[in-house]
Parts: sequence; C-alpha cells; structure tokens
Amino acid sequence: MLGQGSFGKVYLGTSKRNDKQVAIKSLGKAKLCKKYRDIKCLVREIELLRLLNHPGIVKLYEVYESSSHIYLIMEYIKGGDLLHHLKTKFIYSEKDAAYLIMQALEVLNYCHSKNIIHRDLKPENLMIE
Repeated sequence: MLGQGSFGKVYLGTSKRNDKQVAIKSLGKAKLCKKYRDIKCLVREIELLRLLNHPGIVKLYEVYESSSHIYLIMEYIKGGDLLHHLKTKFIYSEKDAAYLIMQALEVLNYCHSKNIIHRDLKPENLMIE
C-alpha cells in the first residue's frame, strides 16, 4: 500500500503488459455511493484524466470495476507527494522551491487552457518524481 484517502487506498502494482510499475487506486463503492455527487465527480475526473495529455499530469491507463470497488490503474510516480517531501526535507533552497512552483503553474496553465480547474490544490496532491 502506497497511501490511503477518504474513499480508498493506493497500491503499487506491476503491469502484465509491459512489467512497468503502476499505481492502483482502489475506491470503495459503498463510500462513494453515500453521496451521489461523489460518483458524479469521480466519473468526471476519469473523463478529464483520459482527455489530458501533459508530462506533469499523472496518466490514467485503465479503469476496472467490481461489485464493490472501482480500480484506477495509473502512472506510478516514485518520489511520492510534496507533503511527504516537505515533512522529511527541512530546508528547500529558493531555487528548488521556485522550480517546483514553476512546474505546478505550467500544469495549471495547461489545465486552464482546456477550461479545467483543479479545485483541490494541496501538497499531498502534487507528486514529486
């Protein structure tokens, strides 16, 4: 297990197609179905991830569904999230911080050019490779 959120867990897996590591996001339907809005938001997120093609956005490879879960097979980013890096690295140089912000702004600019807003920007949603 790589991490856990309010609706599910993320696991490390290996693709049978090419032996590459992937992240498997497992979302419990019971938790999602408690609020109709959450299912609607998930479907929209899947649609958007399939639409977007940018090196700074995690790629969605496949979506599977069982009776109890929805599984998103996604690109695995080895470095983890920014929150983890902020907690473990005590000092970031101004140059390093500027580089991270520049990359995030480039991705946001790309999304905005497609009329998409993120709505949940926070360090744990920014992956570091």
